[in-house]
Amino acid sequence: MASCCDLIVASEDSFFSTPEITVGCYPPVALARFPSQLGYHRAAEMILTGRRISAQEALIMGLANRVVSADELDHALELLLGELKGKSRAVLRVALKGLREISLNNFSQALQRSEELYLNELLKTEDVEEGVQAFLEKRKPRWSHR
Repeated sequence: MASCCDLIVASEDSFFSTPEITVGCYPPVALARFPSQLGYHRAAEMILTGRRISAQEALIMGLANRVVSADELDHALELLLGELKGKSRAVLRVALKGLREISLNNFSQALQRSEELYLNELLKTEDVEEGVQAFLEKRKPRWSHR
C-alpha cells in the first residue's frame, strides 16, 4: 500500500514488507510498481523473500521520505503539511498529476500482466492453496512445489 502513496513519513519503529510469498502467492501491485520505484534487485528481494525491512532501510531505498521517532511523528507530519500549505494548490495539483502520469507510465500494462500471471498461473498451483490453508491453520506450509 505504501508504494501508492505520494509521501511517506514513518516512525523509527515502523516496518515494511510484502509477506505474500510466505503464504504461497505474491503481491500483484508491488510486482507492477516496485521494479520502477525501487530498482529490480530491491524489488526482487522484497517480493521473493517477504523479509520485513525497517523504516531506516525503507528510507535508504527510497520507499519512505522521512523517518522520525514515534513521539515526533505527529510533529513531522505537521511540518510536512506546513511545507505543502505554503505552495499553490493549483501548481501542486498539476505537478502531482505529472509525477503520477510519468511514474505510472507503464503501470497499467505491468499490473495487467501481473494479474494475468496471478490468475492464469499462480492460482493454478497447489502451493497457493497450501499456503493459504497453512496460514489459516497457523502452521508452516508443506510445499509440493507444484
